[in-house]
Amino acid sequence: YSFECENIDFDGNNRTIGSAIVNKIGGAPMRPFNVYNSNFRAFQKAIYSDISATGLATGICQVNIEGCNFQGNDYALYGKGQSAIMDLRFVGNVCEQNLMGGIYTEATANGSLNGSFAITDNLFEGQPNSIVINGGWANGEIKRNYFESNTADIINLSFANPNSSVN
Repeated sequence: YSFECENIDFDGNNRTIGSAIVNKIGGAPMRPFNVYNSNFRAFQKAIYSDISATGLATGICQVNIEGCNFQGNDYALYGKGQSAIMDLRFVGNVCEQNLMGGIYTEATANGSLNGSFAITDNLFEGQPNSIVINGGWANGEIKRNYFESNTADIINLSFANPNSSVN
């Protein structure tokens, strides 16, 4: 069930193509889910995990997104549905001029992001919402990121489980 791509240049044809990578399977998650050194331009949701219609509880797991460029998309990474994204590592990426935001997970009863997460050493520039996470139970860290010319939320976190923690 693993997924990996590396050194690929994706072009969304001015957001006429919804996503470069889409997960709509729940239950037997893709893990690890690795995306390295790739470029994503002009998609609605460049990487999208949507398991809201499956009724199952797990989307993509052991998610590693590293060294990628996200430019001119609506969103770089988008999660929809309970546990659409689990164990996220988002490191060394550039998110510039996205129309809606960088990382976004929708609010659900038990959270669209669960498990551990590390959002480290990224550039978020010129977009409304850089990091918006609605999680269930999650423990993680957000460190050494650079934010410039963003117009709304830099970091907005909400967790359903009170035992969640963020450094």
